[in-house]
Amino acid sequence: MFTVLFTNRYRAHDRQPPWLIVEPESRAALAIENVLSRLGWSVLGPITDPDNALPLARQHRLSGAVLDLNAEPERVYPVAEMLARRRIPFVFITGGGREEVREDFRDRPSLPKSFLMERLRPLLRGLAVAYA
Repeated sequence: MFTVLFTNRYRAHDRQPPWLIVEPESRAALAIENVLSRLGWSVLGPITDPDNALPLARQHRLSGAVLDLNAEPERVYPVAEMLARRRIPFVFITGGGREEVREDFRDRPSLPKSFLMERLRPLLRGLAVAYA
């Protein structure tokens, strides 16, 4: 059993679906949530376990997702695959660089874990516009 948090006033009837956050580190999750909130977007999560994120990626309408690749990559990739099939934009957060991303996902945006939040904001805005 796990708990899903809908933060930033997300309600099922909202016109804009939430962004999914899959991030096991609470500080990083809070920082990502803060960026999304400042953009005026609601959040589904943060989800700490990628296995719990997969059914959410399958069942919920989402605007996009931020996936921590370090949260056991082999368990995060099924979430990314589901999002890609549903044409939902997402960004990987990595401990290293782009070379950590599985080859078939290297065309997707990624940021190193040491990224500045200022770099995340324009990246998410760009994704939202590109997939609108």
